[in-house]
Amino acid sequence: MGDGLIVTDTEDRITFLNAAAEAILGESLGSIAEMHIGDAVSRVPGLATIYERAKAQAGKLALEWTSGDRCCESRVSELFDEQHLRRGYIMVTRDITEYKIAERALREARQELENRVQTRTAELAAEKEQLAHLHGVAIEISRCATSNEVTTTGVRLACEVLGCDTGSLWIKVGRGAGHLAGNDELSKDVLQGLRHLVEDTDAINRSAELGAPMCIDGHDPMIEAPLADPRFNRVVVTPLFSRGSNIGALLSASSRPDFGEDEDTLRLAEAIASQIAVALENARRYEEAQFLAERDSLTRVLNHRGISQRLEQEVAESDRSQLLLGLVMIDVDNFKLFNDAYGHLIGDVVLKRVARILDTSLRRSDVVGRYGGDEFVVLLPNTGAEAAVQLVERVRKGLEESPIDIGKGCLVPLKMSYGIAIFPHDGTTSSELLTAADANLYRSKQQGGDFITATGGDDYQGPQSLGTFSILDGLVTTVDKKDQYTRRHSDNVTEHALALANKLGLPLETQRLLRIAGLLHDVGKLGVPDHILRKPANLTDEEFKAIKNHVTLGELIIQGIPNQQEVLSAIGAHHERIDGRGYPRGLVGNEIPLLGRILAVTDCYSAMTTDRPYRKALTMDEAKSELRRVAGSQLDPQLVSVFLQILEEGRVENAPRVAFAAPAAASRDPLSSRAAV
Repeated sequence: MGDGLIVTDTEDRITFLNAAAEAILGESLGSIAEMHIGDAVSRVPGLATIYERAKAQAGKLALEWTSGDRCCESRVSELFDEQHLRRGYIMVTRDITEYKIAERALREARQELENRVQTRTAELAAEKEQLAHLHGVAIEISRCATSNEVTTTGVRLACEVLGCDTGSLWIKVGRGAGHLAGNDELSKDVLQGLRHLVEDTDAINRSAELGAPMCIDGHDPMIEAPLADPRFNRVVVTPLFSRGSNIGALLSASSRPDFGEDEDTLRLAEAIASQIAVALENARRYEEAQFLAERDSLTRVLNHRGISQRLEQEVAESDRSQLLLGLVMIDVDNFKLFNDAYGHLIGDVVLKRVARILDTSLRRSDVVGRYGGDEFVVLLPNTGAEAAVQLVERVRKGLEESPIDIGKGCLVPLKMSYGIAIFPHDGTTSSELLTAADANLYRSKQQGGDFITATGGDDYQGPQSLGTFSILDGLVTTVDKKDQYTRRHSDNVTEHALALANKLGLPLETQRLLRIAGLLHDVGKLGVPDHILRKPANLTDEEFKAIKNHVTLGELIIQGIPNQQEVLSAIGAHHERIDGRGYPRGLVGNEIPLLGRILAVTDCYSAMTTDRPYRKALTMDEAKSELRRVAGSQLDPQLVSVFLQILEEGRVENAPRVAFAAPAAASRDPLSSRAAV
């Protein structure tokens, strides 16, 4: 029997031991037989007590006890004879050391398992919370439509989820270069310090190479004062990867000195950075696709669809904010000749040059679009007629300074015509504005091109007489159709005459009459045969006589127009001479009306400086010398002197070619005192 067996009588004296019990007690039966158990088991401390307690339970309780490194379990039962008389007791002792060792190991294993379960449960709860955060981040970022929204929202969410004080995005813009975005709360100085920190420590490149976040100390002694802000005690730099390419880094800053040292924070930062990177790349691709869909492939300005949509938006915004909106329609003069003479490649160069000049000459808030062919449309937010004219004049000057090189050093000047309309004076819808601007563009074309026509001025008060304008405009148009040289010559004479009148300080009403006279001074050439007007050689006496008759014919034509007596006198006298040898009346000196003398000076200068079929134009210096030569004989010497001053000052050449026309709904005489500058 493997268990120890001790038998006692009713007096608790030992009567029997088996071998296992002898081993436990360290005594043989012969040496302790008939001894009281308390004395017999003295070598095993506590066993006598166990015996007494177990005997009291009469087999109902097993008691454990230890001896040295051994652990045992004992149970005491009563012994009865055949007559059911109690004859003694029997104590069975079992060595349970190995069982206890196994039990302890099992208990420890169970405890370890419970600890692991608790730990994992906490981890799962934390992961669940992180997943919930990431899910919220993913949903909110996915709602961002633009890259700017992605950067701003991404930084805000990263700060909330990571529990950091502030942050930013370092966006890669070139090889080794980048800019900070996504946080408008940080000052320029702080952003500059943060950029130096991540760039000087090479944290951007190192985190990108590792493909994992890295922590840097914000109080680097090499960094300037802005980062003394306690929010930058620790900065975690997390690379932004999208489709395998590094596009920047998420910068998370905290005042906690241990920020970023736990793996959970770094993993969370990595997950958020991944979502930001993908969303940012998608937004960029969408913006690029939208940009290309609205851009002209040749000039890179807005195409017809893009500028039309933008016009609708600007009209709605101007209507809501009660602000003015300028619209300029532009057409390249003689563009077909560029294509026909030099080929479509040069034509493309012209269009790209025009687009570039428009883009660089106008304000950042202005919008440029190619409306079709050689037509461009410019939107000028919060801009009235006067300001629109000034902006367009900057474009004209830019064109003058950028001729097209067609090869072999040959430079061809660029000219354009301009029509301006203003919201809400010329229309309250996009179609009405386009119609008004197109009508003014047509007027500029009628002026021979290189001209700016706006509908009224910013102080336009209402309509004036329609009849006189209709008649005069019809005459000007008729002259243009018969001979474009005559029309352009008339424009030049008018510009020069107005510059001279302005220098003399003549009243605005007189300047208005002078403009009409200048535009119509050669109207009598309507009666001169075309073969004489366009003859590419010197005229015969008879042909010259026919040319001289254009003054008388002009008077006859103008005579029927009411209230234009001063205009009639000026037209009839513009070929008179100071010495009396002019025509048609041979007037002398001051007998010639002032407006006629002014036209004589400017007509002479324009004729000399313009190419004619039979000769090349004189240079400006040659023309000046000729004016000095004929001053006092052919021309009024005082007027010549003043005009030469104007030429020296460059006022004529630099003067804008501008007209303010009447609105389509209520015509106004474009030849008024505001008509030309």
